[in-house]
Amino acid sequence: MSIQYITEDQIVATMNPTTYNNIEHEGMTWINISTMNSWFGGPSQWDVLTTSSSVTSSNYQMTTPVIVNQNSNHTYTAAEWLSGIIMRNTSSDVEDTLPTASSIIALIPSAVVGLTFTTQIYNISNKEVQKHYDGVGMNTVHLTTTEMKLKKDDVRTFRCVIASISPDNIDVYSPRTDMTG
Repeated sequence: MSIQYITEDQIVATMNPTTYNNIEHEGMTWINISTMNSWFGGPSQWDVLTTSSSVTSSNYQMTTPVIVNQNSNHTYTAAEWLSGIIMRNTSSDVEDTLPTASSIIALIPSAVVGLTFTTQIYNISNKEVQKHYDGVGMNTVHLTTTEMKLKKDDVRTFRCVIASISPDNIDVYSPRTDMTG
């Protein structure tokens, strides 16, 4: 297998999933970073995830990974954020900004206080995302560090909880995970 790295809920590889005997990988998302296709399941069966134009207010979200190949600072759009997986590739150190809470809530049908969703940013470059700034209404709660760097070969998970609607506020919980283990 050509697995690049494994996080607690995702396998990132340069190939499509195969069946094998490792029950620890049950209930994970498999991402082929060569084709940007993704699957959900486990070692015995992988189901293709399809594109969705919006997020639903259920326990499941359709995932279409987004690649951001920009060598300057970037403000994520609500659509990029709601894709669930952002692959950040840059040839220089950058500082990025989260989208606004209002723009995200506008894309979620029947958004309610307490609704949660997850976005992960993978740094697939040799440079750092030096800082992540909060967009208007995005309130980051730092669980492990006040530093928001995303170093080479790191992934940052943003667990988002709608805290209020009108005014729109989303609390963002964000520990950092090193993909190199």
